[in-house]
Amino acid sequence: MRKGLWIFIASFFIGATILIVVLTIDSPEQKDKVYQIGVLMTGNSRLEKFRGLEQGLYELGYEKGTFQFDVYNSQDNLKELETLAKEAVQNNPDILVALGAIEALTIKDAMEKQGVSIPVVFAGIAAPKELGLIDDYRNPGGMFTGVDNNHLNLSAKRLELLLNLVPSIERVIVLYDRELDVSVMSLERVKEAAKELDIPIVAFQTIGEPELFENLDHIVKSTDGLMVLPSFHIEALSKEISEFAMEHSLPTMGIFEENIQYGFLAGYGVPFFEQGFQSARLVSLILQGADPSHISVELPDQVKFLINDYVRKQIGVSLDQETSLLADFLTTNESLLDESGERP
Repeated sequence: MRKGLWIFIASFFIGATILIVVLTIDSPEQKDKVYQIGVLMTGNSRLEKFRGLEQGLYELGYEKGTFQFDVYNSQDNLKELETLAKEAVQNNPDILVALGAIEALTIKDAMEKQGVSIPVVFAGIAAPKELGLIDDYRNPGGMFTGVDNNHLNLSAKRLELLLNLVPSIERVIVLYDRELDVSVMSLERVKEAAKELDIPIVAFQTIGEPELFENLDHIVKSTDGLMVLPSFHIEALSKEISEFAMEHSLPTMGIFEENIQYGFLAGYGVPFFEQGFQSARLVSLILQGADPSHISVELPDQVKFLINDYVRKQIGVSLDQETSLLADFLTTNESLLDESGERP
């Protein structure tokens, strides 16, 4: 009798516990939860990352209405970026997404000044450890995690691919941004590679030079190549750079697929859309309660080598056939982007 009573009591408590758990999981409050996701971007050049992030969340099973984006776009204005980062932090979302390195560093500064901590996912940046955003790739150790697009390490490879692709190149003009650490670090990698490849390079500072293209016009030679290094400022000049390169028949190596769509000859890197799409996995983990300090920073799922064959024909260069076999080709100018960064 006593044994039966204890079994009844134990069964009652187990059943009650299960009921409480079920009610907690299926409570209206849980079902109606709308995640607030703050997204900081420097300008329209990052829009494909945002689209990738949104699509990635949908494919992970998040439905429309289960999350809300608060998008802060500084339109390539650094002062405005600081203001928007401060506002994004003050609004205290469930998570912040930085669509580049400068955005991530600006968020970090805003959180430190306000004395708050919000999980942050960076959607494709170069060298997060060197920039002081994480302690370690496996265990970031703070509020930041995300996708390292590996573009710092790919800088030297871009130079090599450009020279192999267009053997007629005798010198390479390298556009960089001395205001951004990643761009300066990339330049050092390129200089080291240039020594090994025995090719002269001309490093050209882009920002703060209103006469950039006029100055380039004075030094460019018919046997030159051109390549760009990571910088949101340089991204914003993609259209102008491609027009200058076409005018001077310069084989130009870019970073992102978007560079090729603007009119660069070639590019080697991770498309913006893919960087955003991949970062959605990490955003989801944090929204489900994971600690960003223990979510490993990921390297890119894929790296693309692209050639714009329409541009090749326009500038009249001959490509090395063996190197060309490594690339995917765009064959028309239909995918070129318009001035706003949107696909026409």
